Amino acid sequence: MNWVLEKDKWTMEIEIKLYSEMKCFAPGTQTDFKLKIAEGSTVSDVLTILNIPSKTQRVVLLNGKRAIDSKTVEAHSILVLFPPISGG
Repeated sequence: MNWVLEKDKWTMEIEIKLYSEMKCFAPGTQTDFKLKIAEGSTVSDVLTILNIPSKTQRVVLLNGKRAIDSKTVEAHSILVLFPPISGG
């Protein structure tokens, strides 16, 4: 499972993919990157790590399915963020 003990806390790695206006929250120029997070972290925790304000309109997919902020993220998950799409 690739769990890592860092400073007495288990961490895991996930993949982040940011699209459209969400790209501005990428740490650097990569909008598709790996991120180490604490075991038991939620979508909300990841958004906080990425400095994405809670009021930011966004669609969150966790492993290809819509996810709410309180959803727990598992190791090796893929978290995709993009703005809501509208049109007709």
